[in-house]
Amino acid sequence: MSSTWLAADMLVRRPKSSFNEDHRVLEDGEFWRRLPGYREVDEATFLDHRFQAKASVTRVDQLHSVLRETVSDAFYQAVEQALSRATMSIRLSPYVIALIDWENAERDPIRRQFLPMATHQLADHPMARLDSLNERQHSPVPGLTHRYRDKALFLTQDRCPVYCRFCTRSYAVGNDTDDVQKDKISAQLGRWELAFQYLREHPEVEDVIISGGDSYSLREDQIRLIGNTLLDMPNIRRMRSE
Repeated sequence: MSSTWLAADMLVRRPKSSFNEDHRVLEDGEFWRRLPGYREVDEATFLDHRFQAKASVTRVDQLHSVLRETVSDAFYQAVEQALSRATMSIRLSPYVIALIDWENAERDPIRRQFLPMATHQLADHPMARLDSLNERQHSPVPGLTHRYRDKALFLTQDRCPVYCRFCTRSYAVGNDTDDVQKDKISAQLGRWELAFQYLREHPEVEDVIISGGDSYSLREDQIRLIGNTLLDMPNIRRMRSE
């Protein structure tokens, strides 16, 4: 038997993995109604992106208005204490909040990604830096990183629908915190024009990564302006968005 057929046979006969794949199953039904603050929210409203943006939680008192007695006072205190020394502000959409297992909040992976707790915080590693990717060091104009000769990173804005605790752009993305005054890279045409002018003056740049914050939360006309402006530059051969 050839090695190719042997490999194929081994794949077919491989026992079923014991890895838990529950995360692949999407929530069904009006799962958000489990939370006190969303019990009266109908499906059409909850799934509307405008409601998700408007009802996003950015403060602990707002979180309390959604969860109420679902979690303990000690939980709210742990979050408040963590935020007082965090480098990243919080912004949680109702959809994300509703996905968290609040009966097991301390261990829930979604909660851990978006909402800090003082009881889980450790001292910073001695090599920890706010701008871990050194993007600011290679930024000739605000919001444009030019580290590699033919590539540039264009940060369109400093806002996302939700803020991850481990964001590598916590030097700019999100609101100011008690410990960090953020760089301001808001969605402003004047700042974008500085980036566009730099790209025109550096024909070696062929590849532009469009990012942020979340570039897809810009208005349609803003996305169109950015795309058409880059397409009009003869040196830009590739555009990507992340």
